[in-house]
Amino acid sequence: FSPDGNLIVTVSGISILRVWNTSGKMLAEISDHYRRYSIRDANFSPDGQCIFTSSSDGTIHVWDLFGNLLAELPKQLPEGQSSLSKVSLSPDGQNLVMISFQDNYFSTVRVWVSNLSGNQQPVELIGHQGFVYSASFSPDGKRIVTASSDQTARIWDL
Repeated sequence: FSPDGNLIVTVSGISILRVWNTSGKMLAEISDHYRRYSIRDANFSPDGQCIFTSSSDGTIHVWDLFGNLLAELPKQLPEGQSSLSKVSLSPDGQNLVMISFQDNYFSTVRVWVSNLSGNQQPVELIGHQGFVYSASFSPDGKRIVTASSDQTARIWDL
């Protein structure tokens, strides 16, 4: 859901991103940019004015609500990491948490936090012993919670 609850963003198994209103009318469809790579995750910005997507090629894209590409964020993956599975924005919209992994070796998953202004180097959060499935900011944006196949959830101080 968008922050105001009026829109929904979905990602299909064939890598098509769609924006819907809550009555079920499709408002936008994004597919051309991802002909070769799958969209792994999509989330609204905190102000609800754009959508951030992560892709299996390791890129993050920012779209407007009509499907127009606004920006492609530079790859910030560590060496040997080739794909992004999740992307989430902090409540103030200044930080981004990304989950990256190697295609065939899930136990080396790392969670990256980077400042969108570009003034800060990404921070790597290491500690899980299994695949990290999710990462989300606390409502105040000061902490991140991660959940892993190692049967733990961890809370990280940003």
